[in-house]
Amino acid sequence: MARDLTGSPDAPGDEPAGQSVNVGNDSTVYVNNTIYPSVDRRRPFRSAPSLMSRRLDFHFEYLRHTLQQARSTFRLSVWFMSGGALVILGGAVLALVHAGNPDLSYLPYVTTLTGALFTVGGGALALHSRRTMANLAKAAEDNQEKIEAEHRLDKATTLIDRIEDPAAKDRLNAAAALKALGADRLELPGGTPDPEG
Repeated sequence: MARDLTGSPDAPGDEPAGQSVNVGNDSTVYVNNTIYPSVDRRRPFRSAPSLMSRRLDFHFEYLRHTLQQARSTFRLSVWFMSGGALVILGGAVLALVHAGNPDLSYLPYVTTLTGALFTVGGGALALHSRRTMANLAKAAEDNQEKIEAEHRLDKATTLIDRIEDPAAKDRLNAAAALKALGADRLELPGGTPDPEG
């Protein structure tokens, strides 16, 4: 069932001649035979992500990628070191097998050196992985500190909002803002230095 919203017939001049607006049962709007579908109210409205949330998404995506790379590098280093150790053992076995042979064979030496190179390469990869993990741990600590600071600021502003005196509330909000911006060691207005500084 559609409702005609063109206005009442006894109010001439309210609407331009020939214009009609109808609303259907499904909230679809018809204006001069043009259909405007209704908004689906079952789906929640989502606003565009803010710049801060996009930066956070990028930052955490970067951290996830770095962590994945560090794990892969560590696994690769274990494989290289294990393979190098096996090649070194193979070279040692070849050296023992050919120990009594008067022919000087370079095969055991080349095998041992190749195994040593594999092991050194694996060690270098392990060192790189350890550095990456240390950088990730530092980034996690920094994020934890920022989260704690934001939580403290949230708690402080919640407590400040409960204060009835507007002048005291303004001073405390200003002090909290200075603290949040890292400018809490500056000289306060009126020439009195901050007691913490």
